[in-house]
Amino acid sequence: MKLTKETFQGVSGRTVLFLLPLCVAALLLALSSVLKSGPVASGPTAKARPVRVLTMAEVPFSPQVSGYGAIAPVQEWRAIARIDGEVVEFSPGLANGQQVAQGETLLVIDDTDVRLQLAEIDARLASLDTRDAALFANRDIVGREAELAAADFKRKSDLVGRGAVSQTVLEQAELADLAARSKLTDIANQLKLNGAERTVLNAEREQAARALSFATVRAPYDLLIGEVMVDLGQYVTRNQVLLAAEGIERAEVKAEVPMGQMGPMVRSLNGRDPRQALSATVRMTTAGHQVTWPARIARISEGIDPRTQSVGIIVEVDN
Repeated sequence: MKLTKETFQGVSGRTVLFLLPLCVAALLLALSSVLKSGPVASGPTAKARPVRVLTMAEVPFSPQVSGYGAIAPVQEWRAIARIDGEVVEFSPGLANGQQVAQGETLLVIDDTDVRLQLAEIDARLASLDTRDAALFANRDIVGREAELAAADFKRKSDLVGRGAVSQTVLEQAELADLAARSKLTDIANQLKLNGAERTVLNAEREQAARALSFATVRAPYDLLIGEVMVDLGQYVTRNQVLLAAEGIERAEVKAEVPMGQMGPMVRSLNGRDPRQALSATVRMTTAGHQVTWPARIARISEGIDPRTQSVGIIVEVDN
């Protein structure tokens, strides 16, 4: 067989046409395995950042809470009439909003009726003393009569035994003895009754004398006068309210604090008494400025307000 150049060219073309699809298929298989394994993950690259270090000093932790409440006096006082009578003195400073000092006379009620009652009691006591003196003198006389009657009865009893006197005479002597002893008993009972009456009169006198001190109404402590219900010349009766006032020595504020804010405060106490462990400040904002007073914890309310879920902390302010 004679091989020519055209023969080789024909064979090469046919080979290429046969091998080309095989190469393409192998290439597709290789690509599919690469794609199936997924892309290779690359790690994050760290970036240097500048850092500034601060050394902090240790300080105590002081939790704070705020609450709102109304100011009220710690002491409220009402003057009540303890006797009946006309108001005969009336202090010029007895008016709404005035301040009065402790011990200052506010008003005076006429005590003439009380003094008359005292005079009557003294007269009755003097009468009792006179009656007692008469009874004591009479008791001595009757006592002697009783001694004689008893001796006579004993003597006649002995004579009856010997037949010297009759039974009638003895009975008369016995009646005289009984009468004398009865008089002594009456005097003793009357003295006891007088003593009981004297005890009652002395109690009434002490009560009347005490009522005299009620005629003058004085301020028990420094007061801010509120409502005044009487005036000069007015007749007042017992248990009638004369005036109302408030003490100015101390005031208190019941601050309502939400329960959510009380947790850190309670934890900071560590079981200590809040009246010693906590401090308080009262601030009242007025038009244009704020007034501040130092205060102290007086007490904490016993329960939680179901409407506001808050607890009341009562603080006191002096002066």
